[in-house]
Amino acid sequence: MESKIGSNLDGTEWIRDIAKVPSEIVGLEWGPIVTREKMAGDVAQNNDTTDVVYSLYLLLADHQGRPDRVALCYIDSLTLELTMPPTLIYSSDDPAVMVDVQRTKGCSFVCIRALSKTSSEVFLSQGDRGIILVRPRQERVLYHVDVGKEGDVVILTSDEWHPNGG
Repeated sequence: MESKIGSNLDGTEWIRDIAKVPSEIVGLEWGPIVTREKMAGDVAQNNDTTDVVYSLYLLLADHQGRPDRVALCYIDSLTLELTMPPTLIYSSDDPAVMVDVQRTKGCSFVCIRALSKTSSEVFLSQGDRGIILVRPRQERVLYHVDVGKEGDVVILTSDEWHPNGG
């Protein structure tokens, strides 16, 4: 089965309507803080740090409780209200795959991980910029991704079936 994902905001549709599918929120992860100017696509003219929104990633489960989707919403820093409804940014229809979200050590990205017993796939998200596939799924290879404060990307790979071990 194929995963339904989005792409960067390059004209390709990446936002899906989560209201069509009943969901249970099974996890939350705070993402990067985004300025309103970045959300609108404008360049900030001043350094006003009070005019920001918080990105919040919602991990959603299917009717059997399997985490299978990630939605993104923004919360106004002044009113603590949603600035837009949650929108679906990742979904997996494969029952062997469980989805997870985790903020990176540098706090500038959120990792969306799609894991099965024998493979994994990881995407990075910066909220307003869509999601980026780090490495496509490869059968019998599990990997973990993290991004540090300086933007350094670390990929830990485990290949249990390799002749020399993991």
